[in-house]
Amino acid sequence: MNEEHRKILIKNIIYILDKKKDEKIKIDSLECVLNSSRYSNTKIAIYKLKINGNIVNRNNSYRIFYKCITCNNNHLVNLNNIVRKINRNIFKCHICANNELIKTQEHSNYMKNYHTLPKIIPKEEKKISIQYLINISQKSFDEMDENFKNAYFSKHMTKEEFNRIKHLIISINNGKIKNLNNYEYISNYKINNQTYFNPFLYNKKEDILEKIRYIKYKCEKCELEFINRDLCIQKNKYKIYCKDCNFCNKIFKIRKSKNILNQSLTYQSKLELKFIMNCNKKGIIINNGPKIEYFFKNKYRKYIIDFYIPASKTLIELKDNHIWHKKQVENGMWKAKMDSVNKLLKDKQYSDYKLIFPNDLTNFIVNLSNK
Repeated sequence: MNEEHRKILIKNIIYILDKKKDEKIKIDSLECVLNSSRYSNTKIAIYKLKINGNIVNRNNSYRIFYKCITCNNNHLVNLNNIVRKINRNIFKCHICANNELIKTQEHSNYMKNYHTLPKIIPKEEKKISIQYLINISQKSFDEMDENFKNAYFSKHMTKEEFNRIKHLIISINNGKIKNLNNYEYISNYKINNQTYFNPFLYNKKEDILEKIRYIKYKCEKCELEFINRDLCIQKNKYKIYCKDCNFCNKIFKIRKSKNILNQSLTYQSKLELKFIMNCNKKGIIINNGPKIEYFFKNKYRKYIIDFYIPASKTLIELKDNHIWHKKQVENGMWKAKMDSVNKLLKDKQYSDYKLIFPNDLTNFIVNLSNK
């Protein structure tokens, strides 16, 4: 329903009745506005009536006495009936609809031929292919307005976005689906609830749909496997990171480099990049550091060490004298991290741990290359 028809319909409202009080309400202002409910599943804005500056939600006790914009008959209906007409682009009242010539003719023909129609449909004719329903869903989605489409794809992935991260998905539905080559991503399959559409995976060979839940990914930084409940969590994310790497990336931007074996390394500061370049120049093989679990303030946490030198089994941590390290020393977090590191050294999982500040880096590289 375009703006002109909405204005006519609002203008044709004669009065509004409060059913609970059984009295007409005083109307100082009456508007039709787009609004998205805070409790909405889709967050898609729909048209609602705004009476005296207040938006009327679905649970209300109002009835509207109005004049139909096509037949000029007066009707008393629930307010939600008017809102539904506006959002579904319905002009006609029930009298207009029932008096429509085409509708009455079709109904008449149906009743005349009712007794000749088959009452039992063979089982083989009942089955409708999923591919057919996918095509119908796409057609229905194309008929939706642009506001709905934009709102939908602000939450859900397009086919191009899904295919971009597809290689990082290990499994879906708690390991049920492991080979995604057998499936096609359907971004907008029509369903029967208030969300209207949802993404699914389609197995063309078996003609079945699968919900996309509990997706196991491989982190692009540390290659750790982790699970998200649905795809929406990774929507609009350029990189697929686990929660630890994602937290670090929000504070310090993660960049990539290579060691002398052309293996991927990550760094977050110029000091770390300088360390990588010096090690590569000296022919020293380094890898990304491990994640070490430690306990602090009644909670288990992860300490991500910067680098690891496999030849000497040495853990390397570089600190650039920033405030974060000083605060960790003061509040006891750094001690908790070192307790976990020392335990691993004692258990001989690693041989050494080096904490390096900017002034110590050059001497450390020289000594390391000599060894």
